[in-house]
Amino acid sequence: MTQKIQALAGRSAIEARDFFDLFILRSQCEPKRNKIEVSRATFKTAHDNIFLIEFPQFRDQVVVYLALEDQKTYSAPEVWCAPPIYPTVCK
Repeated sequence: MTQKIQALAGRSAIEARDFFDLFILRSQCEPKRNKIEVSRATFKTAHDNIFLIEFPQFRDQVVVYLALEDQKTYSAPEVWCAPPIYPTVCK
């Protein structure tokens, strides 16, 4: 998770796949065992960059590479705006 947070914060071009990877990885992370070590500034930049990703970018960079069954699940813009993917901002 640390690597994906750093990628979201540090890439010159934000990649939707980094956010989706974090979405998938969070279900496998045990906070007491998996300490995430990033600076507050890095975390804030990664957080802010998440909200710059819009559905077309997610669709084009992530959905097209998923299994067909998963493409059906994630290919609608409504999914992007609904929890647990993107519960706070809908673009």
